[in-house]
Amino acid sequence: MASNSTESSTQGSADHNVFFGQPIIGVAILAIVLTTFFTGLRVWSRAVILRIFALEDWLLLLGWVGGLVRKTLVLMLTSCHSFVRPLSRRVTSCVS
Repeated sequence: MASNSTESSTQGSADHNVFFGQPIIGVAILAIVLTTFFTGLRVWSRAVILRIFALEDWLLLLGWVGGLVRKTLVLMLTSCHSFVRPLSRRVTSCVS
């Protein structure tokens, strides 16, 4: 029984250099595209069709900008090969 636990622990440590950021990048890009599309539809329908642009529309735009900034930061941080390198190496590799 002890040999199984050591085998599984060595298997897990062999995969420590795998980069898991690609699904995060895809999800962040999809979220940016979808939120931009639906926010644009709402703004267009309220401003152009109904010609009513109220406080909740401005708050929606403010929230959309905040979400866009957050998703952009997620993309920037995951593009630095995030989860496996020490922080000092990540920062220097992103700066250069």
